Formats: sequence, C-alpha cells, structure tokens
Amino acid sequence: MDDLEFRRKVLSGDTGSPAIEQAARHSNDRQRWLQQARALEAELNTGLQHSTPAGLAQRLKQIPEQRRTARWPLAAAATLVLSVALTSFLNWPQTPALGDELLQHIADEPNTLYNRQPVSASTVALVAQRLGYRFSNPQTNISYAGTCAVRGHLAVHLTVQTVQGSASVFLMPSETDQPVQHFSHHHLHGRIIPLAQGSAAILSTDPALLDQLAVSTVQQLRF
Repeated sequence: MDDLEFRRKVLSGDTGSPAIEQAARHSNDRQRWLQQARALEAELNTGLQHSTPAGLAQRLKQIPEQRRTARWPLAAAATLVLSVALTSFLNWPQTPALGDELLQHIADEPNTLYNRQPVSASTVALVAQRLGYRFSNPQTNISYAGTCAVRGHLAVHLTVQTVQGSASVFLMPSETDQPVQHFSHHHLHGRIIPLAQGSAAILSTDPALLDQLAVSTVQQLRF
C-alpha cells in the first residue's frame, strides 16, 4: 500500500493488523507514525479504565434492611443536590469544540488567506521553532506564518499555497488529547490529527487538500 492508504488505515484505528505491520516494516517514517498512533491509543485506553473498589459489592450486601429505610431522607437530599448540579452544568457556558474554534478563527482573520506572496523559509522555520516544531525540509510554499491564540493557548498558524488552492494549517502543542476529527461549515472543510507533540489542524475549501497536507505535514514535522 502507498503512504496515503497506510496513514488512512492507521488514522481509522487499524494499528495492529498484519498488513499494517508488513507495510511499516521497511519504512522509518511509517514506523514512527505507527508508534505515535499506538501511543495515543494506549493513553486513551488508560484514561478510560476505572476499577471498582475492592469489597464494595460485599459491603453493599451487608447493609441492614432497616437502615435503608432510615436513609431515604438522605437519598432524597442527594437527588436534589444532583438535580441542582446538573441544572447548573447545563446552564454553564460550554467551551466551543476545537473545530468550531478554528472555523471562527479563520473567519476573524481573513487577511491570512489573501496574500499569495511566499514567506521566506527561514521565517517559517523561526515561527515554528517558537513552539517547538521544525520541518525536515525548507517550506517555500507558505504565504502566511505567525503565532496566534487557539482556545487560550499559542499555536502556529500557516497558510499553504498549492496547485489545487490554499489551506490553513495550525500546529497546536497544547491540544494533546485530540483524536482524529473531521468538521465542515458551508464551503470550508477541516481535519484535526494527533501529533507526537500536540495536534495539527488543516482547513481548506478543497477536501482533497486535507488528505495531501495531512500526510505531508506529519512527514515533514520534527519535534
């Protein structure tokens, strides 16, 4: 399989099949990508594992029946507290989803899309290094390079120019627990991918660019 198909399978959760193992055997880049995906899966699985306290079931069985009746007022009070807490939670301002935040960010900074003149590769490298990223090859197709705030944390913001069109790329070191995500709004499409350091997001009006840049971004990034 080619690199694009390999990365699509890994991103979809296929990290342990013989076909994936065989495809990664002779490629350092593929092995690195596979290790990153497995590390992310292990972290997520660890966070989802919760064990029942030892002896809890037995202690519950030993509660005398007459004491259960006496606890009804306490149970009613607990239900009331839970109801108030749930109501407060539902009315509390919720943090926007990362995809929605990025879409709004593009809408608030349309000037990042207008420039077509390339930024020097040294400038792109300097901006990326500020947040701990570097590229294996000089980036000569970037028309905007800067840092900005995404959900209150600094991120690298790049505008990439290709033959097919332009795309916005965000490198977000603080977004360390993001799974692969797809989102869209009207004509704009986006994808979030996990990295060894934080996450990356790609937004473009051309969905084909998402696949292309998802592969090239991971291939060229170093930490």
